[in-house]
Amino acid sequence: MDAVSKGQPLTNQLMAAADEPGISRESVAQAESEYREETLRARELAAYNREKKRIFHMHLGIYAAVNAFLLIVNLVSWEEDPSPWFMFPAMGWGIGT
Repeated sequence: MDAVSKGQPLTNQLMAAADEPGISRESVAQAESEYREETLRARELAAYNREKKRIFHMHLGIYAAVNAFLLIVNLVSWEEDPSPWFMFPAMGWGIGT
């Protein structure tokens, strides 16, 4: 029976496979440790990027809602002041967004 059918842990299988070509167990352990650290870093980076994207979309939604409200106020008050003043806060805030 091979190692897989016996239910040996993956690390033991890896160590046994590394012994055949003469790779030291320390090298295998170090490579496994580096792989786990890199995987953890990649997961943390992905979580960070998801959070940044979520925050950006939230701010973009607020930007769109507030500027839509300002556009409506500008259109309602157009007879008193026929100038597109809503564009100034939209452009200023848009640069920051």
